[in-house]
Amino acid sequence: MTIEQIPANTLADLAALLNRREVPDEIMATGPELIQYSQHLKASQLSDEAHLGSDLGGAGLLTLIEQANTAFFDHFHLFGDAAPIDTKLTRKVVTLYHLKPIDDQHFLFRLKQLDY
Repeated sequence: MTIEQIPANTLADLAALLNRREVPDEIMATGPELIQYSQHLKASQLSDEAHLGSDLGGAGLLTLIEQANTAFFDHFHLFGDAAPIDTKLTRKVVTLYHLKPIDDQHFLFRLKQLDY
């Protein structure tokens, strides 16, 4: 199995890649706008282990609270330094990809299904 890694420099590049019929296995984010967006997403996400534990312990209630909290903060742009956020794009990225910072200039988006 060959893993396809495609570079993206802007939010428009990322949106174009995710609107394809088959999304790439890995996306390497390199532009400053995309790095800032990725850092914002990473900061607002729970790890898979924490998410699973909270879902089991809270009967799924924490997932609803997390989604409402994210929607509230994004709607009112309370993250002043973050890039403007497209909610459909954000939902697709968070659902499909693990986000991993490589260094200050690179962020890796890796399909979650590749890790299972």
